[in-house]
Amino acid sequence: MSPYLFVLVMEVGSALLRYRVQQSPQFQYHWKCKDLGLINLCFADDVLLFCKADIPSIKLLTETLSEFATFSGLKVNPSKSQIIFSRAVQQRQQLLDCVGFQEGSLPIKYLGIPLTSSRLTLADCRPLIDKVDTRLAGWNHQHLSYAGRLQLIKSVLSTLHMYWASVFILPKGVLKMLERKMRTFLWQGPSGGRQAKVAWDQICKPKAEGGLGLRSLIIMNQALILKQMWRVLQNDGSSIWVDWIQRYRLRHSTLWTFNRTTGSWCWKKMLKLRPILRRGAHYKVGDGSSFSLWQDVWHERGPLCLNFPRGIEVTGLPLSSTLSSVLQRNQWCWPAATDSDIAEIMSLLPRRILQQWTKSVGGATRVSSLYNQPFFSFSHRPHMFFGKGCFTENSRYQGTGLFFG
Repeated sequence: MSPYLFVLVMEVGSALLRYRVQQSPQFQYHWKCKDLGLINLCFADDVLLFCKADIPSIKLLTETLSEFATFSGLKVNPSKSQIIFSRAVQQRQQLLDCVGFQEGSLPIKYLGIPLTSSRLTLADCRPLIDKVDTRLAGWNHQHLSYAGRLQLIKSVLSTLHMYWASVFILPKGVLKMLERKMRTFLWQGPSGGRQAKVAWDQICKPKAEGGLGLRSLIIMNQALILKQMWRVLQNDGSSIWVDWIQRYRLRHSTLWTFNRTTGSWCWKKMLKLRPILRRGAHYKVGDGSSFSLWQDVWHERGPLCLNFPRGIEVTGLPLSSTLSSVLQRNQWCWPAATDSDIAEIMSLLPRRILQQWTKSVGGATRVSSLYNQPFFSFSHRPHMFFGKGCFTENSRYQGTGLFFG
C-alpha cells in the first residue's frame, strides 16, 4: 500500500475512534487528554492510544480496532503491542487480559527515539552514537582528502543528530562525543596518528571569519529547541503538542512568565533557553489585541506582572487584559494612578505608539530572505538566522522560525 493510501486509511481509523468514543458514555479520557479530546496519535501504521485505565474504556478501544480491521485489513499484532500504565493503576492484570497485550514501561522507542520524561542518559543515546560509528566504519579514509572528509562531515555526520535534537535537549557529553568523532575523522585520516591542526571552535566559525563553516552540535541543538519554543509563542493552533503545552503546562501563564517547578526534565531544560529566545525576538504588536498586557514581553523590562507585581492591583486591570486596553487613538491611556510602579512604567514608554503598532493588514506568510544575526554569545560565535519577511503583518511575534547558517 502506498504511503498516501496508508495515511488516508488511518485517517478513517481515527475518525472511527472519535465516533465510537462520542457515542459511548462509559468511555473516559486520559486525565491529561480530556480537554483536547485526544484519543490517538498515528504515524503510518504506528498508533498510540490514550484512555483512563478502566475496563469499559479499554474494551471500547479494542472493539473499535477490531471493527476497523474488518474493512481495512489492518489488524493489531498483540506480540508487537504493549500497554503502559501509570504507577497508580491497581487492576493491571485484568486490563492486560482484556486486551491481550504485554505490559510495557517507559522509555520505549517510537519512530527511532526514546519516549521518556526523565533525563536522557548515554545509554538512551547509544543508537544515535552507533549510527555515527556505522557511517565512519563504512568510509575508506585512504581515498578521502581533507576536503572530502570535511564534506562528509558537513553533509552526513553533522545531520545525523538533527531528528533527535529537534525533540530533546541532548546531554552535552553525548554531543561532545559526536564532535570528537568528527574531529578525529577530519584530522587523523587513515594513519590515525595526526594531531588536530586547528581548534574545533575555530573550525566552527563561519567561512567569512576564517572557519570551515561547520556547525556546533550544542548550539544547533539549542536552535532546534528554540524553534519548538517559537511555535509555543505563536500558538496558531497548528500543533497538538503546542495545544497540549498551552492547556496542561502553561495554563493561564505564558512562556515568558511560567515559573512552576513541575514538569519533565526536558521541559525544564527548554525553559532555561528563554533568555536566548528573548534576545532574538522582535515584536510587531499590531493593534495590541493579541498581546497580553501583563504577561508578554512587549515592554523593555520584560513581563510587567514580574517586574511591576503591584500593577494589576493598582490599575484594576486584570491579568487577562490585552495591550489594546491601554491604547486609545494611538495614545497611551492608563488608569489614573499615583503608584510608583505605574509611574515607572509610564516613564519607560514612548510618547506616541510606534507606527508599526498601529493596526495593519495581514500579508502572506513567506520566507523571502534571511539575515545574519550573532545570536549566541559563544567564543566561536556561530550565527543563527531569523526568517526576515516570513511573517504576516499582524503576527504577534516578528518571525516564525530559527535557522542556522
